[in-house]
Amino acid sequence: MTRLPIPRRLRLAFIWGAAFALLLGFRYEMDYRDRLSRLPSLVDTLGNTASVETAMAGMELYERAEQIRTYGFVSLGLGALLCVGVAITTHQSEGSSMP
Repeated sequence: MTRLPIPRRLRLAFIWGAAFALLLGFRYEMDYRDRLSRLPSLVDTLGNTASVETAMAGMELYERAEQIRTYGFVSLGLGALLCVGVAITTHQSEGSSMP
């Protein structure tokens, strides 16, 4: 079985892609946490519940935050997959250069 050599530029593109995807995933996670901290309170300090409009607005904001977190998990997964791919190709290229 012959192995195709992977050009150095392609390997660098994988590294940059992995770094970008991981950075984007962490950014989405920070945005998610920031949005959760800014959700409207459903109960005030006196124990009174919020209006229906406030509760519905809070639910919409929470759903949007969950969608952003999903984007973050996908970005982190893609970045991890690219990191594994780079590590495997680097290991294969180092192993194939030995006689």
